[in-house]
Amino acid sequence: MQEMDPREFGRRTAEGRPCGHYDFSQYYGLSFGCACGKAHEFKPWMEIISELPLFKFVVSCPEGLHLTVLKARWDRQEDLRELVPEMGTKLQQKRQALCGIEFQAGLLEARTGRRWSLEETAEFMEQQQERLRDLRQS
Repeated sequence: MQEMDPREFGRRTAEGRPCGHYDFSQYYGLSFGCACGKAHEFKPWMEIISELPLFKFVVSCPEGLHLTVLKARWDRQEDLRELVPEMGTKLQQKRQALCGIEFQAGLLEARTGRRWSLEETAEFMEQQQERLRDLRQS
């Protein structure tokens, strides 16, 4: 598995889309290697950050500090399913992975083509949260 800093990880996973399009239940119970160095069992309650092309997705470590890109493989002839770790990162603080400021800065950089400071990223995220609150209230 390739390890990288959170900002680079965000850049490389920027093409992801929010979850909800793919059924992950077929992978429940499978073991996978995590960026934290441990093996975890894929559970229904795991936080999936985003879905990537080619049956890949970003999952948050159950222990909360790492993000891992997993590639789902399935051999129909042998009915073999596996989750292969491709790359990962470690966040700086224990917090919900999606809110990792370094990760979000990398996503914004990949989408806009310019460098984002951590302060700018935090301000942008706050504005997005305010917009979501306003939409929910209307």
